[in-house]
Amino acid sequence: MGVVYALLSGCVASGLGYAVWYWVRVRMTAIGAGAVQLSVPVISAVMGVALLDETMSLHSVVSALLTLGGVAWVSLTIRNTKG
Repeated sequence: MGVVYALLSGCVASGLGYAVWYWVRVRMTAIGAGAVQLSVPVISAVMGVALLDETMSLHSVVSALLTLGGVAWVSLTIRNTKG
């Protein structure tokens, strides 16, 4: 059963993730997409805490906040220069 779950996770979940990403990606600028991709490790860490009861150190929390702050900065800058 573990092999089945691993295959489902690897094939189905990853496939859906890529399909959604590429659907969204064509609606973004290259710099915006690059910035947003930097949030993936933060999302993974948060999901690990939420679903797997992992812990985050203060260093990880500060790093996540700095990363998300940078993503927000780039995203807001792009949005403000468009209009």
